[in-house]
This record gives sequence, structure tokens and C-alpha cells, in this order.
Amino acid sequence: MKHTIFAIGFLFLAGPASAAVLNVKADGTGGYPTIQAAVTAAVLSDIVELENGIYTGAGNRDVDLQGKAITVRSQGGSPSLCIIDCEGSSTTPHRGFQLAVGSILEGVTVRNGYDPYSGGGAVALAGATIRRCVFSGNQTPTGGSGGALEIYDGSLIQDCEFTSNRSGSGGAITADAAVVIDNCTFTGNTASEGQAVEAWACTIRNSRFVNNGNQYGRGGAITVGDGCFVEDCYFQSNRAQAGGAINLLTGSNHVTRATFVANQAEYGGACTGFYGGQGTMANCTFYGNAASSGGSVFYAEGSGDSQMNNCIAAFNLGVAPFLYGSSYRLHCACTDVFGNAGGGWFDWMDPGNAGNISLDPSFCDVQSGDFHLLDNSPCAPFNPQNPTCDLIGAWPVGCLATPTQRTSWGQLKTIFR
Repeated sequence: MKHTIFAIGFLFLAGPASAAVLNVKADGTGGYPTIQAAVTAAVLSDIVELENGIYTGAGNRDVDLQGKAITVRSQGGSPSLCIIDCEGSSTTPHRGFQLAVGSILEGVTVRNGYDPYSGGGAVALAGATIRRCVFSGNQTPTGGSGGALEIYDGSLIQDCEFTSNRSGSGGAITADAAVVIDNCTFTGNTASEGQAVEAWACTIRNSRFVNNGNQYGRGGAITVGDGCFVEDCYFQSNRAQAGGAINLLTGSNHVTRATFVANQAEYGGACTGFYGGQGTMANCTFYGNAASSGGSVFYAEGSGDSQMNNCIAAFNLGVAPFLYGSSYRLHCACTDVFGNAGGGWFDWMDPGNAGNISLDPSFCDVQSGDFHLLDNSPCAPFNPQNPTCDLIGAWPVGCLATPTQRTSWGQLKTIFR
């Protein structure tokens, strides 16, 4: 009897392999002697994990992710305990990282980086993510850009701190299109243009800019153009020659729910518009900003057309709050202009036109930085004193009406540092 034998094959479909974790220690005794050695051994989706310590020297700076979409992170998640010290200078330039498309850098400090052209601390290619990191004391020279970071299309910078970085443009960050900067803090950064950030077609949100800039250049905190969105940000005590906090460049940019306190410039204590720079400023609060020559709140040159809706411009110092040339137009609606040292409205912006008013906004407690409104503020939504407009300013009602104390110019000046 002849037997027929059937061969039956089985195909086993394996799921994706788990990401490997490659361990590195600052003293070189980890699974890999340096960060670069671990990166070189890593494959797609692997994690290079750094134990706490200070990483220096060859292999722990100028780290090139070699085009790999991998993660480099601190083991404990605290950037104050996991530090990449680039030890860079003009004679021995070194930066921290060259990040690849789709890569992640998380929970580390990058300090003392120097690059002669761009990205003193790191360069992030399109689609990179940088989270919970600190960049401190990084720089490029006067002609360079991105003192801490040069970042490209579609990257995300989130929950990071930038301190005392400097460059020719973008003291902390120079950013290309579609970059998102979210919940970051910028302090003590300087440049000639965009003293903390210079960005194009970007989104900057939920971020704080305090004590950036100097008396030179433009954009004491940020310079933005080509359709940027600046949302829910806080600007205090930033300085520049023009645009103490923000310099708006080409295209229509949008600033929403931002607070501007004690920013200073020769022109545009809070904001400037140059080279057709224009945009919409909505639900913003301007308080205690100062300019010596033009526009304690807003100054513009050239041609342009901007809109200021539901904003408060109160108790600003120096010259008149708005100044711009005959070919530039600033349209105001539902805006409160009150108590500014240099005067108030132009004729065409008189109270009663398009819901504009000139009444004390009645902040809760400006001396402690609380710009919430009293419940009887004329800037509260559809208040009887201003029945046609919704909320005016960046802060909603936050306290009940109590007897108020008049504020002197001397008290206002104490908020400047």
C-alpha cells in the first residue's frame, strides 16, 4: 500500500520586538562606555538610558543619533541630576546632540555647548521631540542662530527650561515651520533678534518668558513670523531696543490670552511690527510696559494691518501706548485703554467705538502678579458698564469687589527688575 505524505507548514507571526534599554553610566562602567557607543549599538525604538551623573568628554558630547528614531533619556527623569556638560568654546566647539527624525531626548540637562554656526546645545531634525530638559549656558557667536537649539519642521519642545543661552538670532531657540514649543520657561537668554526664540510658522503656548534680552536688538522674548500662534503665554521684564517682549515679522501672526508685564524697549515696550509684520492680538493684558521713544504697548513701521480685540492696555509707562506710521493700521475692538502715562486713545479709537472703553480694569492684586478681575470690573463679560463685549483681557474674574487702593507711579515702577 502506497502512503502519501502531506507536508504541512506553519507560519508563526511574531509581534514587534520589545525595545532594548541600553544602560550608560557617567563613569563609563555601564553597559556601554559612552552615550555615543550606546547610540551606535541601538536600533529603531531602542532606549539609551543614562544614570545620574555629569557626562563629559569624547563620546558624551557631539552625540550623533545617526538617523535613528531612538530615545535618549535619564534613568531617574530629573535633568538636574543627569547633566551633559559639553565644555564647548570658540576654540574647542562642542554641542550636546544631533537628534534624528523621530528621535526623543528626555530628562537631561545640556550645558556649556558651543557651535560656530547653529544649535549650540543641540540640533533637532524634523519630527524630533525634546521633553523635560534644561538647556543652560549654550551659545553660538554673533552671526550664529539657536544658542541652545536649532530645530526643524514638526518638532516638539515640551516642559523644558532655557537659561542664559545666547546667539546672534534665537538666543535659546531658532525654529523652523510647524514647531511646537509647549509649557517651557525662558530666563536670561540674549540675542540680536528673538532674544529667547526666533520662530517661523510655529506654535508657542503655555510658556513663560522672564528677564530675557538686553537694550539692543529686537524681540526681547520672541521674534515670530509667517503665521505663528502664541497662546496663553506670560512675558515679564524682557528688554530690547524694539519690541520689549514680541517682535512680529512678515505674515499674519496671532497672539491670544497673553500677559505682558514690565517689558521695556525704546520702541514698542511690549510689541513691535516690522517689515509688514502684523497679526491679531486677542484677550491680552498689557500692564506696566515702558517705551522711551514710541509705543509703550505697540509700535509699528512700514505697512501692515493688525487687530487688537478684547485687550487691556492699562498703566503702561513712558510714551503713548500706540505709535505707527500712516501706512500701518491698528484696529481695536472691545479694548480697554486706561491710565497710561503717555495718554490713551487716538481720535478714531475713542471709547464707545466698536465696544472700546477707557475705564479702570480693576485687577485683583497686581503687586502680587494677580491680574484676575474684580467681579464688578468693566472688563468682566457683558458687564453693565460694557454690555456689548465678552471678557476683556487675559484673566477672568477671580475675586469679589473690595475697597480699592490707588496705585502710584512709584509703586508701578517697583515691578521692574
